[in-house]
Amino acid sequence: MAVRIEHPQLPVAQAMLEAPEINISAPQIGDPLGQIGPPSGGPGGPLGIGSGLGPGIGNSAGPGQGNHSGPISYKLLGITQEPKLIHSEEPEYSEDARKARYQGTVLLSIQIDANGRVSNIRVLRSLGLGLDEKAMAAVEKWIFKPALANGRPVAAPAQVSVTFHLL
Repeated sequence: MAVRIEHPQLPVAQAMLEAPEINISAPQIGDPLGQIGPPSGGPGGPLGIGSGLGPGIGNSAGPGQGNHSGPISYKLLGITQEPKLIHSEEPEYSEDARKARYQGTVLLSIQIDANGRVSNIRVLRSLGLGLDEKAMAAVEKWIFKPALANGRPVAAPAQVSVTFHLL
């Protein structure tokens, strides 16, 4: 004979009504030989997540997401004075591009160190036919007045355009 219960109820243990206050004191984690600065979520630049140079997500060079680029927010990086170009060199034309009478602009993402030298050059918008490499070789020789944060020279990301045009 089966017993029938008119209004069955499942027993439920009472959950916590308030979260207990927990204080955790943990040391800074990460690479002990790494650079001191804001944490980064990838091999890219400061504050970014991924391989991008700016505060973006993915391989963008600005505050955007994915592989597009947006403007770099120096204020967000704590930079009070942007880097200024003081010496540039014109790129050579590749022979393949000259023969094809190919023109256009290469967009590069760069890192300017505290001494105003360029490093970590990456192509954001390519032209091909050897022009990307010629643009990178020229920009590598550029010299900047470095960015300043609180009056001190600091490394900063930047985007530069190198335009190729035939006369």
